[in-house]
Amino acid sequence: MGGAATLLIVAVAFPIWRPLLVATVLAGALAPAYEASVRRLHGHRSLTAALFTTATIVLILIPLAALAMIAVHEATAAITVVRSTLASEGLAGLIAKAPDPLEGWIHRLLPSEINPARPLAASSRWALGALSDALSVVARFGLRLVLMLIAFFFLLRDGRALVE
Repeated sequence: MGGAATLLIVAVAFPIWRPLLVATVLAGALAPAYEASVRRLHGHRSLTAALFTTATIVLILIPLAALAMIAVHEATAAITVVRSTLASEGLAGLIAKAPDPLEGWIHRLLPSEINPARPLAASSRWALGALSDALSVVARFGLRLVLMLIAFFFLLRDGRALVE
């Protein structure tokens, strides 16, 4: 019976072990400051954990939002260059604009079924697939971030009892 319970715990925890590990390390590193803050706030562990979690959100999300804004700006500029190059020179012109070391890599990345007569349609399908993959990565990252923050809150608030 104990082996089955362990297998179930592993099956549930395996997909989320990274966020839990990050939350544990972060809670362990901040535990002394957290306990000092709990004493200053007259033992309000939940309030202090909420303040620490909020501060962590701000410290994580502000740099991530800045990076995302830079990435979106650069992606928009790249899309503009790609569109104008495709319109004027076609797919061959776009590949020719790539740095020499990247040309072979680009040829491997692009699907082989691109029809030179219809490069925009095939490229659009490929771009939609890449966009779908990127959105999937962002969604997984967001879910892991939320799981990490929830675990962080409870590890701060109840970590001492958990260790005991």
